[in-house]
Amino acid sequence: MLVSSTGSLPLVLTLGVVGLGLQAANATHLAGQSQSGVGIDSHMHIISPENWPASPIGLQGIIDGPIDAQTIGEMVDAARIEKAVLISGAYFFKDSELARHENEFTAAQVSADPGRFVGLCSLSPLQSWALAELEYCVNTLGLEGLKLHLVAENMSLTNPEHLATIAGLLARGAELSPGLPVLIDFNWTDDAQTFSLIQLAFANPTINIVMAHGLGHHFSELAAIHLFRDVLPGGLQNLYLDVSATLFLYPPDSPPFENYMWHLRRFGTERIMFGSDYPVDSTREALAALEEMGFTPEELEQILRTNAEMVYRFQ
Repeated sequence: MLVSSTGSLPLVLTLGVVGLGLQAANATHLAGQSQSGVGIDSHMHIISPENWPASPIGLQGIIDGPIDAQTIGEMVDAARIEKAVLISGAYFFKDSELARHENEFTAAQVSADPGRFVGLCSLSPLQSWALAELEYCVNTLGLEGLKLHLVAENMSLTNPEHLATIAGLLARGAELSPGLPVLIDFNWTDDAQTFSLIQLAFANPTINIVMAHGLGHHFSELAAIHLFRDVLPGGLQNLYLDVSATLFLYPPDSPPFENYMWHLRRFGTERIMFGSDYPVDSTREALAALEEMGFTPEELEQILRTNAEMVYRFQ
């Protein structure tokens, strides 16, 4: 969990954290170095050398330097993980030039080893340049998906204006790239926002929405999503979950553990993805926590590899 700030009010946020040619050249030596591994870390944050000191995670001392493809490569190698989804740090910045730089940095890191890395564009949804940045990310940079961190911009899906803004981004994303994965950070405190998200998923069936952080303490709503899938014709087949940053909330010796596992399986392990939320947790730590939860080998294969390969469209 990360402490950040928007305006003057501190917020507890879960990271959910020179030209293109030069950036790509600096990362190229990573290509071909991936070790044999056990799957994909689908939630890892990166941030450029130029902007990390001014980012919330830099200012608060959560990181002490940039996070690039080399850092990620070393992190996943240590855990014997083969591939990773790299999340742009652009959503930290409301300035369009700083955000553009972070998205370009992310694209450059991915280009070093496109078989190993997939990149997600990010942006601040309420800014006037948000739609244009999404178009640039998809059409020019070739980034594979979008990350939205609503709490970082004090957004609520129960606010009609905010809901319309997110709906507009999803609709445009569907036009630009059918099947676009959109990772939405989960930090809200009320159940109503989850049901607004369900409505967004139903209205945008060609967008694959990934609910970050396992819905946190709202995990009981996963059973409701399962019910809606049964009663809505063809509905909610595009809702997925990653368990980044939440694997340590309900360990096997905790009272809610059996309830948590029941809800994850009710939602469906064919819709769940592993992630570390690095730099919140290391890939190795998150993988160890996942392996202690008692999933079957078949379930682990889905969670660690199969689902992320499909949703994030790895080459």
